[in-house]
Amino acid sequence: MRNRILVWTAVVFGGLLLGVAQSTTAASRAVREVAGNILLVESDGSSKQLTTTGQDSMPSISLDGKKIVFVRSPDGQSRDDVWVVDLNKPVDQQISNITPPELIAKHYIAAILDPQFSPDAATIYFYTEPGNFGLVISVDLASKRSKVLAHGVVPILQGRAFDVIQRGEYAGDLIVYKDSEKLTAGRLFLYWLVSPEGANIAIVADNENDLGLFREQLGRASPK
Repeated sequence: MRNRILVWTAVVFGGLLLGVAQSTTAASRAVREVAGNILLVESDGSSKQLTTTGQDSMPSISLDGKKIVFVRSPDGQSRDDVWVVDLNKPVDQQISNITPPELIAKHYIAAILDPQFSPDAATIYFYTEPGNFGLVISVDLASKRSKVLAHGVVPILQGRAFDVIQRGEYAGDLIVYKDSEKLTAGRLFLYWLVSPEGANIAIVADNENDLGLFREQLGRASPK
């Protein structure tokens, strides 16, 4: 377990040498949503339409620029799905639905926000809100195994529902705003640094302003 006191001190007085998720890769490849469809935008400005359903949103691209994840909201369905485009595969095998069926059966999947890749693009994380509070869920792309990493989650007010750190010493860890039930008898929501396995590493902020400062520090520390 990493030292919680050292992590908190670094946040308050100097910031952590972390990287945050980027919308483009090192090669400036990017993705965007237009009229409910997902487009891949190359560094020269040319684009390729990847989906045609008119039901897709919230695309995110992996650091290597070879995988894309997005949310699909089918008409008449009470929940969303998570889909992946793997540009390494043949065209007819590139797009697949990776929404965990075992979590659908438990009614854990509802509206989905901000799917994101781990730095190595081996895992996808997403936020869903089946009740009053949300969950952060991980899906391993090779095994298709899913895991609920955090309960009692509320989306971060400015930015994503949560953040997956992409670069630096803590690459792969997540920033999650969630109920810290073990710290108080009532509800106490704090911004936590959470490991890919769901363990609490440290508190990074207790309010939105401090989270903004923390993110600024992350941005300054991120490698180019």
